[in-house]
Amino acid sequence: MERESVKWHIICERDVGLFSLIQQVISHIPLAISKRRIPVAFWGDGCCYWTASGYMGADNVWEYYFDPIVVDNPLHTISKESLGDIRRMPPKSDTPGYYLGDMFVSSHFGDHFAFKNKTLKIPYKWTDPSKNLRQKASQIIREYIRPRSYIAKKVDDFYTQNMKDRFVIGVHMRATDVTDINEHNIHRRGSYNFERFVDKISIQLSRYPNAKLFVATDSLSALQKLKEEFGHLILQTSSIFQISAEVIGTGPTGNIIPGYLATCSQRAAENGMEAVVDYLLLSKCSYLIHNGSGLARTALLNNPELQHTNIHGVSNYLKMLLNLGNFEWAHFIRLTVLRYFYFLIRIKSNLLGK
Repeated sequence: MERESVKWHIICERDVGLFSLIQQVISHIPLAISKRRIPVAFWGDGCCYWTASGYMGADNVWEYYFDPIVVDNPLHTISKESLGDIRRMPPKSDTPGYYLGDMFVSSHFGDHFAFKNKTLKIPYKWTDPSKNLRQKASQIIREYIRPRSYIAKKVDDFYTQNMKDRFVIGVHMRATDVTDINEHNIHRRGSYNFERFVDKISIQLSRYPNAKLFVATDSLSALQKLKEEFGHLILQTSSIFQISAEVIGTGPTGNIIPGYLATCSQRAAENGMEAVVDYLLLSKCSYLIHNGSGLARTALLNNPELQHTNIHGVSNYLKMLLNLGNFEWAHFIRLTVLRYFYFLIRIKSNLLGK
């Protein structure tokens, strides 16, 4: 039964990748704490990982993979009536959220101007999180983002058998939707470059010739190519990859997602488990080489001491911008103008507030 004295901060799903959702939770937790609310992740059929039959004994996608954010307050402690109301009136991801009685309900990523200095603003385009942000986020992750015991066991067993007391170079290659020339997120386009990965890996191996490579990727072809270069050095855990030529698909609300996640919800749920295992093992590596992805950046948030190289920095992003078509330039300029328009509104509001 729902406890009337508790005030809830409900974090709902968006139709995006798993680690964008996880970063959303990390971002919101400081806001919930500052308002003395209990944060709860309520992820359902609005994301591709949800499956009607549940996964590993859980119905809530967050609880497929993680313990409740506050251990004594799982989702089922909230009344079915309240959860039903939220499902009938899901929050919009482009607004801060709304109040349902004493509950605050949100599906925003956490970088809305209304949340300024209240949430953690986690970068998701071409920049990686700063050291200061990583230190703040790691404290939150340590206390609130705890993998379930079955995942923790997989991670501990693999680490002990394959990585302990070794220099391990973590490699995360996002190589599915980012390879499509029509990828709608311009900042991701062109972020996978196999030759740059090989170059950066070779540099680290020249410094640490006895190192192993722990590789996490969403593409079987990318993994096979890397094995041709460094086969005997490679460690991996995942078994679910993009195989077909359809590198992009659509999620439950029509958003673009990797194609291999769009065809079977049970497979997507299983892939989510594998991705969480990969993220935790990448966090334990001695060095990380990656492109633009939420998974790799969440590993950086988890381990603020992890040194890394992002092969897709600002310079590569600028090169990509030069190759945009006329329509895409118009779209990019429109979004940029809107961003600065909202920025000016914030400045005006702050001045008036003073």
